[in-house]
Amino acid sequence: MMSTLLGTLAATGVGLCYWSLTASAYRSFSDRIAPQLHAAYMASTPRREPVPVQGSKALLYSLLEPLVQRWESLANASGPSEAKIAERMRRAGVPVNVRAYRTEQILWALGATACTAAVSTLGYIQSRMSLPLACILILLSALSGFLGRDWALDRAVKKREAQLLAEFPPLAEMMALSVTAGESAIGALERICRISRGELAKEFEQILDSIRTGSSVQRACRDYALNSQVPALSRFVEGIAVAIERGTPLAEVLRAQAQDVRDASQRELVESAAKKEIGMMVPVVFMILPLTVLFAIFPGIALLRLDF
Repeated sequence: MMSTLLGTLAATGVGLCYWSLTASAYRSFSDRIAPQLHAAYMASTPRREPVPVQGSKALLYSLLEPLVQRWESLANASGPSEAKIAERMRRAGVPVNVRAYRTEQILWALGATACTAAVSTLGYIQSRMSLPLACILILLSALSGFLGRDWALDRAVKKREAQLLAEFPPLAEMMALSVTAGESAIGALERICRISRGELAKEFEQILDSIRTGSSVQRACRDYALNSQVPALSRFVEGIAVAIERGTPLAEVLRAQAQDVRDASQRELVESAAKKEIGMMVPVVFMILPLTVLFAIFPGIALLRLDF
């Protein structure tokens, strides 16, 4: 078992060295002329650089860089594009770095493959598992690890959006109270961002950043409403823009938005309770009820056998 594991690690190291050498030996024409065109490209079409990875992960990412470069084109062709992944990472509240995300997908796949290979090797040595079955399990584990990273990102997105909805009603009422006390909409947003430490305050910081860079309040609110994937927040920010534009009392609009979100959360809670009630019928009908019937009928059957 130890020899097999050491051989697997040695083969992995040789493969990584080979990928590093081949990637550094071959450079395409676009890569060779990129340093000369970088300044002109940045001046014509400025783009947002990815967030650099720091700490202990930087060395691991640099070692897997050749493998990531070969895998990235295939992943973009068969899976979601870089723009969609960047949007999902932004919604999850994590630093947007698609290259690091691709590396983590490979790491998850390699980790699941290593664990399954160790267990399969042990089962094959003890003659409890055939070689074709072990190969199939290793391939399935690699696919599961790769898809598991995508599933974890989706869970992070859903968790953060649920947290935004949970933080929304009290912050909306706090903003309504500030507006009622005489503050402007921008002043109320600044107060919320100053005293709050939640995820929703970070979202409001984006609106304030747009306003500070010269955009109008209506334009900043509408841009955020178009980019946000949470319907309640989109309606809330759009309502602020409409109220400022048309002169509608802003405090009443904010209180109505907060009440709508509370009503929606109560409806979702009732629907979730109804679904769980139906799900609880499955173990009751198929597990508890047969045992109850068996305990009720068995004494009578025993007495009938004694009488016979």
